Amino acid sequence: MGQNSRISIALGSLLLVAFCAVQAEQFRLIYHENKTVTSIFIRFGYPAGMPPNWVSPNNYKAGYFYTRIEVRDKTTTKNMALQWCLFQNSWSNESCQHDAAAVSVTNDGVYYQRGSFLDPVMWWGVNKLNWESGSWSNMQIVHKGPGGYYDNANKGMHFPYQLVKWETYLVAEGDPIALPEGWECQDGWECDGAVDTRDGTRRPEGQNAFNARVSSGQIHIDSDIRQPFTLSMYDLAGRRVASFRDRTGSTRSFNIGAMGPGTYLTVLTPEDGKVVKQALTVAKAAF
Repeated sequence: MGQNSRISIALGSLLLVAFCAVQAEQFRLIYHENKTVTSIFIRFGYPAGMPPNWVSPNNYKAGYFYTRIEVRDKTTTKNMALQWCLFQNSWSNESCQHDAAAVSVTNDGVYYQRGSFLDPVMWWGVNKLNWESGSWSNMQIVHKGPGGYYDNANKGMHFPYQLVKWETYLVAEGDPIALPEGWECQDGWECDGAVDTRDGTRRPEGQNAFNARVSSGQIHIDSDIRQPFTLSMYDLAGRRVASFRDRTGSTRSFNIGAMGPGTYLTVLTPEDGKVVKQALTVAKAAF
């Protein structure tokens, strides 16, 4: 085996190790499954292994939270609003969804929500928490109706019901969500590896082929995907440094931006889920 071949194999192994770690920066904050709900409050702690600092090195405070709720055996079609809250220092420091932003549940089914802690319409009490301290203590889900808490005397109108599953993920600022199993990408979301199953019929033909190259000071992409796709470019540290989304499958050629010298991984995820990856080395600054 020649020296160039050995170098190529070593470089290929290095890229494989480096890029296996590439992923959206996110973690699951809330998880409940197959729970029979009989009371206004569901109180619980934070997950083990959760990042204690939600600002650095990944800024979850400035990112988005994503929630999927599945409900079954609801006893009435009257509105039931599901609100969740964060607490620090036992129950002393509280921060919650606004009542108007709580997930409105009327029938059995699946409900999605994306929100931001920094959106004053979505969330209140942001300044009551120390997002970097790690002093997280408790969380709670509250069942509400229009205007406030349900009266305990009338809770039979809504309870019991079956909470099939509640999942909430926090995704760091600037990252798309890597869709968990069973989730569907919703309108307005940025999703990695997204397959929009709501139409269920459109599966355009065509090879999942693309090429990344340096052209006129820019990283240039030539595509023959012929279906909607998301393209992300990562550096060797696993940071996403550029992205592009084609919602129609009509894009054939585009610039993704200027990059400094180094080796990058381009990951293209088409609608059919057949991910394509290509390493690209920039010998000098592309600008």
